Amino acid sequence: MPQKTYEIPPMPPTNHGNTQAAWAMSGLGMLGSTIAGVGMILSMSVMMWVGVAIFVLGAVVSLGMKKAGKGQIHNTEPADLEAIRAQLEAPAAAH
Repeated sequence: MPQKTYEIPPMPPTNHGNTQAAWAMSGLGMLGSTIAGVGMILSMSVMMWVGVAIFVLGAVVSLGMKKAGKGQIHNTEPADLEAIRAQLEAPAAAH
């Protein structure tokens, strides 16, 4: 029976998206949603649209921060599969 081989995917980022750009989007998104929601409840269309504008501003600010290097770093380099395999096989060889 032929032995199957599998490609090991590259390591995922370790910060779980906890970046300044993500926090800016989360904060401005929540603030904008809250203001828009209160504006809808109180039938104040200007307040609702201000909330929507803040939400959209959050997305623009977050994208700008990501472009400035404050967002998630993505590994575009191919994984060194031989080094990963050696690390995975080292503990098994020690037993």
